[in-house]
This record gives sequence, C-alpha cells and structure tokens, in this order.
Amino acid sequence: MSQKQIEKKSLEISAIVNFVIAVAGIIMFIITSMQAMFLDGFFSLIAALSNLLAIFFASISKKKNASYPTGMFFLEPFYGIIKALLMLVLLAVSVTQSTMSAVEYWTTGMGETINFWIILPYSVIMVAMCFSLSYFNKQQNKKINNASIMLTAESKSNFVDGVISGGIGLLVLIL
Repeated sequence: MSQKQIEKKSLEISAIVNFVIAVAGIIMFIITSMQAMFLDGFFSLIAALSNLLAIFFASISKKKNASYPTGMFFLEPFYGIIKALLMLVLLAVSVTQSTMSAVEYWTTGMGETINFWIILPYSVIMVAMCFSLSYFNKQQNKKINNASIMLTAESKSNFVDGVISGGIGLLVLIL
C-alpha cells in the first residue's frame, strides 16, 4: 500500500469510529441530559466530520496546478492547525461548562442526580474505543515514517477524546 492509500484508509476508519462514538455520546446526552455528554458527543461528531475533510484534503494534496507545481501539500498542515485550534476551543468550552455546573451545584445544592450505572460503562467503552483509535492512527502513521500530519492530528484528537470521556467517568465516580 502506498502512503496515500494507508492515510486514506486510516482516515476512513477514523471517520466511521468517530461517528459511532458521536452517536453514542448524543444518545447518552438524550438519556442523561448531562451537558458533558453533549460536549463529548459533539467533539466526536466534529472529529468524524473533520475526517471527511481530511480524506478530501488527502486526495487533492497530491494534485499539481500552476499555483502549486509540487502539489497542494499546504492543506495537510493547515488541517492540523485548524483541528488543533478547534480542539482547544472545544476543550475550553467543556471545562468552562463543567466548572459552572459544578459551582452551581456546590453553591446552590441544585442539580440533577447522575445515573452512575449508565455513565460509567459508557465512559469505559468510549475510553477504550478512543485510545484504540488513537493507537491505530499512530501505528498507521508509523508505517509511513510519520509522514502524515493528518494522522498525527487524528491520533492526538482521539487521545484527547478518550481523556474527555475518561474525565466524565471519573467526575461521575467522584460526585
């Protein structure tokens, strides 16, 4: 398999798995009404959609034109930067929303009870899926001598998604 084929196949698998994770997160939000579940599902949905964009970028980055005679390779670093910025913004929103909810609960004593028995298995499964996908993308990138900025970004994004899911599970355990 060529570098582009490995990259494309990895991104396709990432898109499918991220979509499954996103659907699970949105279903958990519907069941629990926890804001953290919405953010977790939304983060994964953005990851799935960005995978589709990455697949498109991977397919056109090798094409040459008058403006880019060696190919449009700038799209891959651009993708990595945009994905990193999006992750940072989403993490900031997540931390802010979670902190505000916790402060509201501690100051007013008002809040909804958390269904521990549904969130804990969800968190464990999502952490396993996210970390496995992160490892998969890292290994696929290693096969091509770490030549893909997009697979590096995906691997890190999946890892962060796993940390978010694990943090939700840990927070539920603590509360």
